Amino acid sequence: MRKSIALLVTLFFILSISVVVSYILEIQKRSFELTESSKDIIQLQAVALDVSRIIKKIPQINDINSSKDLANFLDSFSQIPLPIADDLIANIEISSAANKININSFPKWTAKQKELFLNYLQNRYQLSQPQFFLDIIQDLTTNKKNYYPLTSILNDNPKFGESGIYGFDEFMMAIDYYIKNSLDYNILNVPWRKIITFSGNEIDLNQMDEELWYLFLPNRSKDEIKNLKNKIYKNLKDIELDDEEKKILKSFNVKAFVPKIDIKIEIKNQKIKLEYDISKKKILDICYNI
Repeated sequence: MRKSIALLVTLFFILSISVVVSYILEIQKRSFELTESSKDIIQLQAVALDVSRIIKKIPQINDINSSKDLANFLDSFSQIPLPIADDLIANIEISSAANKININSFPKWTAKQKELFLNYLQNRYQLSQPQFFLDIIQDLTTNKKNYYPLTSILNDNPKFGESGIYGFDEFMMAIDYYIKNSLDYNILNVPWRKIITFSGNEIDLNQMDEELWYLFLPNRSKDEIKNLKNKIYKNLKDIELDDEEKKILKSFNVKAFVPKIDIKIEIKNQKIKLEYDISKKKILDICYNI
């Protein structure tokens, strides 16, 4: 009986998500008829409004009210291959939207946070010039008005914007610059996609990758980290850490429950990411070809 109920729940969720995918495909099809100048704006407005309405009606998402609910949901629906035509499959991936550090917040970090990050790069991945790499990040994430750069990356790469790194393409340019000037290839061993993102201001303790635990808790052993990660926490008071370690988590705005999810949809070479706030029941962001 329980298996039958679980199957029905899964089928209903897949059906609901298929509505989202179908709508996005229709919007994309219509958008080709628009001019380049108006296409993106109309797409974003239309998708944000109507997809948000659809997602609000999916109970498996909107019944999430706790860290345990979110963990169970992501365990059940993290990846869904969805056939939408005879030769066309939409690959859907759902994950927490708050499980990494926003690297663009770097200029606001305290000296203690920056030291923690530097030691992580130096001790765990043997970077030979971690401070140089942090200087590069400082240059790229600081508002350029009245700012004197620490490196020449902005001169060598004029494509960078006024402030902020907009995605992994730009971040890899920073890594290339570091390697070119330091000849240190160890930086390529850092699992960047597991620890950093480029937006957001909260981190979900229960959803962050094991690698972030190593960054935040450098004095803990591998077994201790695995034991800590394998639990679901209702709040930070529940976690067995000393006061200093808890201060580190709080400094990075780590919380036990952040009800935000990313829904990534890939159809052929087209990629779309929707960031959805479960508590507010609204689309926060839509990115194309991420």
